[in-house]
Amino acid sequence: MSLHIPLDTARTVTTAAATMRTLVSPSTSPAMEVAVWRTELPAGAAGPRHTIDGDQLVVVVSGAVAVDVDDTAYEVGAGDAFLLPGGSPRVLATAGGEPATTITVGRPGARAAVGDGEPVPVPWTA
Repeated sequence: MSLHIPLDTARTVTTAAATMRTLVSPSTSPAMEVAVWRTELPAGAAGPRHTIDGDQLVVVVSGAVAVDVDDTAYEVGAGDAFLLPGGSPRVLATAGGEPATTITVGRPGARAAVGDGEPVPVPWTA
């Protein structure tokens, strides 16, 4: 089992707002019982209003992230973290006109719903 996890070999999923790279999850090697992923958000990026069915802890590695969760707005800078409670509506966007990078820890097999849409699997948590 390799203990080194090169970023360029991580499972990568790109959406309109960001690129997620799965570092560990139950389906990676090495496998873990938690999902950890890196999110890269380009300057000006904003995701849709959505919910996830499990809690997530997000650490901002670089840049700043504007977070609206349960209709409360925060701006979180590099080195700080924020908790996204499961089931809470949220919108994440870059802040300050710069790109941002985060590391997130969440429950494997999470499901997300955009707006009033049906929940779908979150592929970077698998």
